[in-house]
Amino acid sequence: MKTLVHRLLRITELVGALLVLMLIILLFSNIVARELLSISLVWTNEVSLILFAWAIFLGAAVAFARGARIRFTFLVDRLAPQTRELSNILTTWAGALVLIVLFVISVKLVQMSWNQQLTSIP
Repeated sequence: MKTLVHRLLRITELVGALLVLMLIILLFSNIVARELLSISLVWTNEVSLILFAWAIFLGAAVAFARGARIRFTFLVDRLAPQTRELSNILTTWAGALVLIVLFVISVKLVQMSWNQQLTSIP
């Protein structure tokens, strides 16, 4: 089971890295096309936003799986060890709940805007 989770995490990291690489190439090509050829690739703005959003979600999933959350430990460090462990558990579950709520909201937004036409991509 651990190897499956490790493999999924590695695949997620790889896909996230590829998305960031595609984002860099896309934005760089738009800059080159605009400055050297005087052609603006308008669709690159919308595609780069989509790639950036996916990279953020994949990065958050990897960080969550590794337990690499941003925390303010000023108060937590002052707690007793048992209370600190309870605080860590509650923080983990609260983070998971927030991610689930964000996922549900994003699915509903996708359903609402499924047939919407983008301005530069027909």
